[in-house]
Amino acid sequence: MAQRLFPEVPELHQAILQCYSEHYVEHSKSDAWFEGVADMLDELSGLGLKLAVATGKSRKGLDRVLAQTQSQDLFVATRAASETKSKPDPLMLQEILNSTGVPVGQAIMVGDTSYDLEMTQNIAMPRVGVSYGVHSVEVLQRYQPLTIAHDVPSLHEFLVQKYHLHLAG
Repeated sequence: MAQRLFPEVPELHQAILQCYSEHYVEHSKSDAWFEGVADMLDELSGLGLKLAVATGKSRKGLDRVLAQTQSQDLFVATRAASETKSKPDPLMLQEILNSTGVPVGQAIMVGDTSYDLEMTQNIAMPRVGVSYGVHSVEVLQRYQPLTIAHDVPSLHEFLVQKYHLHLAG
């Protein structure tokens, strides 16, 4: 984000990221999943899906969220913005794909921001938008998601159906 706001001052990018990260970790409240997400992740993992996280958070922030939600064991790969190029650059997705051995066409990214969906579009990865997060449906539709889920149950249903179709095909 700092690169977009201050492209002419690259030496500020890391300092801004560091300040934001420290402030966020110090002042953020408990991170919890939306209702139903934990059950959905458990089911998807139980179906044999390889779950991963690609986040704009720092590694410290991501580890804190995973610990608070007791979900570390659900994810086979995680990448944080502090470890790689930030969204919408698709490098973190490519790194996840490389580490899991999943081809890009068999992966699916769920995102609530234009940065998430632009990142997946940049790598030609199938994507799903969720309207109950940061950006509006209108913004998310610009990135041609397979669908836009308006709540966790509809996201859950779509992902389970998509996964079973993939198994049958």
